[in-house]
Amino acid sequence: MLRPTSVTVDRGIVTIDGRRRFLNGIRLTPRGTSISGSDVDAHSAVSVVAATGANAVVVEPDDATPDLLDAANGCGVLVLVDVTGIDDPRRRPAATGVAGWFVEGRAWRPKRPADRVGPPTVSAPRPWALGWATGDERDLPDRLRRARRPPTALTGFGAPSVAATDAWFDGAGRAWRRLGEPDGPPVGERDLACLLRHTPPAAFDDPHAWAAATRAYQAMVIRFHVETARRLRYSPLGLVVPEALYDPAGGVSSALIGPDGTPKEALRALTDAYHPVTVIADRLPPHLHGHEALAIDVHVVNDLAEPLADASVVATLTWADGRQRYGFGGGAAPDSVQRVGTIPIVVPPVSGPLDLVIEFRHGDGMVTRTYRSEIFADPHEH
Repeated sequence: MLRPTSVTVDRGIVTIDGRRRFLNGIRLTPRGTSISGSDVDAHSAVSVVAATGANAVVVEPDDATPDLLDAANGCGVLVLVDVTGIDDPRRRPAATGVAGWFVEGRAWRPKRPADRVGPPTVSAPRPWALGWATGDERDLPDRLRRARRPPTALTGFGAPSVAATDAWFDGAGRAWRRLGEPDGPPVGERDLACLLRHTPPAAFDDPHAWAAATRAYQAMVIRFHVETARRLRYSPLGLVVPEALYDPAGGVSSALIGPDGTPKEALRALTDAYHPVTVIADRLPPHLHGHEALAIDVHVVNDLAEPLADASVVATLTWADGRQRYGFGGGAAPDSVQRVGTIPIVVPPVSGPLDLVIEFRHGDGMVTRTYRSEIFADPHEH
């Protein structure tokens, strides 16, 4: 992909060389940090971004180097430079090769003619960070529906986790069981609240099991935020940007890659969620009751500029002593999200797991997505 000659932004929707594009993004590092001085070089970083299926990366001004911009151009990745708080264009980095400025936390409006010079600005509201800073990640669809001003960008979501091979346990992390206590390991306030709520150390026998649980939770938050966002492409969302690929600080971090370069489970979750052609279903509730009725909508997302013909969806619902299958046919228009069918479910009165496996076939490709819940056939306390 050659460097775009024209990038415009209209009400949060980006158009590149005349074609509207939904931006599947990733932040390179947390705000205020940089890969400069780390073991990560610009070309390898951009290669990892492109391998996830992302078509945009948000970087700090220090990382908007010629090497990174050239690497991004070669991989077909747009570079958005985070200039939050830098309103004066004269204080911004050189714009050559930069697709756009990125401002988070408020809608940016140019005040002077000079402010209109250079690439366009993509604005994002203050991140909700559901399931991390506040609330529950399952609240996201309802929060988006009830928003007085629906956002055009979903950014700043994720969760803290500990890498499988992190040396943190050899240092401050030795006191992992005392997380949150005065003599416990130092962890930021937002990360601490998330860990204590969703993966409390007291629930685990050893540090590696606890660390694995933090990574599994992070992967879940990433997956379902992205799936929710992609179903809302252009109505109203135009950009999705989770936190963050790398974190030079290591330890407890929202990074999708550990400090030694080992990918966390969330990186695979993001890659699966960013597949250019995919199938997404309504998420099952965390638990269900026998005879409860559900209607699960199934959507197909097509990022490609070509239509999908002869596509099919097969959904298999499995529980302890039974199975039921559903099928839908039809194609998908270019650059679209389409509801292809609805799965009517009456929950069987049999306690145990309920799995919904959806297979989407198109041409020679196939995408599989799995959703799980738990059936409680007998009365129980919530």
